[in-house]
Amino acid sequence: MQSAKHIQKLKHIKKVRSAIRYHERLRRERAPLIKERIQRVQSIREQHRFQAEQIRGTAKTALKNAREDWKLGSLRPNRAVGAGAEKYGAITGDQLRRPLIPWHLQEQRNLARVKQGRDIEYPIVFKEEKYFPIAEGDRVVVMRGREKGKIAVVEEIQDQTHEVHVKDVNTHYLDSDVAGAAQRANFGPKHARELPLPLSDVRLVVRYKMTSTVDGRPRTVEQDVIVDRVEMERHTTGIDPFTGIDYGSEQIPEEHQQDPETGNPIFNRFIAGTDHRIEWPWEKSAAEEDKDKPAAAINEEKNSWQDAGRSWASKAASSLNPRTYLPGKRAAPADEAKEDANDKKAPEDPEPEDEVPRLPRGKPVRVWADFDDDTLRNKIEGTENFVPRLVEPPHPAGLVAELEAYSAEESVKEASVKEPRAVRPEQQPLLVDEQPRTAPRDPMMTPLQLRWELERAQKIVQGPEKGALSKQALMAALGQHMQASRLRKKEDNRRREVEVDLLRKAERETAEVD
Repeated sequence: MQSAKHIQKLKHIKKVRSAIRYHERLRRERAPLIKERIQRVQSIREQHRFQAEQIRGTAKTALKNAREDWKLGSLRPNRAVGAGAEKYGAITGDQLRRPLIPWHLQEQRNLARVKQGRDIEYPIVFKEEKYFPIAEGDRVVVMRGREKGKIAVVEEIQDQTHEVHVKDVNTHYLDSDVAGAAQRANFGPKHARELPLPLSDVRLVVRYKMTSTVDGRPRTVEQDVIVDRVEMERHTTGIDPFTGIDYGSEQIPEEHQQDPETGNPIFNRFIAGTDHRIEWPWEKSAAEEDKDKPAAAINEEKNSWQDAGRSWASKAASSLNPRTYLPGKRAAPADEAKEDANDKKAPEDPEPEDEVPRLPRGKPVRVWADFDDDTLRNKIEGTENFVPRLVEPPHPAGLVAELEAYSAEESVKEASVKEPRAVRPEQQPLLVDEQPRTAPRDPMMTPLQLRWELERAQKIVQGPEKGALSKQALMAALGQHMQASRLRKKEDNRRREVEVDLLRKAERETAEVD
């Protein structure tokens, strides 16, 4: 039978174990949050460092050099000299390596701006994915920099750094070492290339219809306008992307609020403050394809998505002809002849059909097709398009073997060797003649350590059975060791005093000479 004290102890152990499990569970739940917080702090620090070193630091150095050149005039120095003369002014790999912005950092920024009552910054984050108001194929205008006001087409969106590649805009000279070995052979020391622009430095350009007065008459004119701000909204009302049913202002079912082909959410973009919807580039290409289709194909597509939202009963009822199917309603022969005559009449002009509404779709996923003329494996093997560096992984292949061959002991010996200090002639007679030390002195040992050393020495000489050490021999050896230690200590002190006296004498003589 267990005592009350033992039962209380078991309860305490159970309580402690449950507390440990509880805190371990909390620690596991907090681990992803702590990791994201560390990544956010690192990303912010990298952005500040990049701005200070590569943006403001580069501009400060350029202004300093320009000021110096202006002051010196024709005597200004030529900075394009040496081994890197041909690469002077080219952008290096460190300047191209922009700091990455994780999705949770962007989400935290937008949440903070919403709390402050400010507009969010694009891109927006939905289910750990970033969505930009600008896509590949859009026309944008540059709002800042040396090419301010230039309109061009977006070629690529860099979602990790929030930058856009614009065709034939922001061209700079790059160091050819940044390119791979296969491409480096085609370039010189430096080559021209478009660099990305920050998302905040570009604005969307769209075609907008306006009513203007021309010759005293109102006329609709379509021209390019710059959209200062774009608003993005999820497609949650209107036409169902799956069935084609128009829900109007009511909400589409939750499971249908995504692209049926890719599974990604569908976003619509509008001009801020208006209901004017801006088409995506892939929607424009789909509209151009519809223009090239024949009318029969368009009608077939229209009927297909309209029938998708109808029930099987309505489809069956519309396919049945009451004149021929229902009993007692069969048409008379005279009526059939009259209908045939009407069918033979000249066809009237077709009525203009309504525009076929397209089902809402998200950004299509790029699928690379296979062709017979694709580049095969044997053509790209052996070509090097990446140059490893020692600063960051992946490192070169032979680096590990090279480091293993380099002995750590040799590096320690090389570091310990010091070059002899040069001695002036007037200091030659002041040096103390010292005997070279062939072996290091024995360190100070305790009696127990000394006994172990003596026993080990006797075992080596006499064998393990006769290696026992007597008390008298131990005391004698201990006395000899202490006496030798005192003598060595006295010699060290006497030598140190002599050295100090000589140094003081040399200092006095040097002071008298000065």
